[in-house]
Amino acid sequence: MLERLPYPVKIAVLRVASTGVRISECLPFRGSQVEWSESKIRIVQTFRRGEIQKRTKTLASKAPVPMCGALAAYLAEWQQQTLYSKDEDFIFASPKLNRKQPLWGQSIA
Repeated sequence: MLERLPYPVKIAVLRVASTGVRISECLPFRGSQVEWSESKIRIVQTFRRGEIQKRTKTLASKAPVPMCGALAAYLAEWQQQTLYSKDEDFIFASPKLNRKQPLWGQSIA
C-alpha cells in the first residue's frame, strides 16, 4: 500500500501507523526533529486549525518516539527529492504557503 502512495503522504501514513502520533503532532514535523543517530523523532509542537502551537497535547507526547527503518528510509529519500530539505523546513510543507506552514490534514491526501 505504501509504495502506491505519493510522497509525502506515505511518510505521514507510516509515521502515524508506526509511532501512534496524533495527526496534529505529525503535520508540523521538521527535519530538525529527527534524531538520526538514535533512530528517534521528537515531538515539540502541534498544528491545529491553521496554527502552530509550541506545545504538545500532553506531557507524555514530548517523549521521543522510535523511528522504524522504513520511515527513516522514506525520510532520507524525501529529503533528496523535496525543495524543502532544510532542518527548519516542514516535512509536510504547504507549497502554496512557501514552506511557512505545514499542509492541513484535509489537504494532504
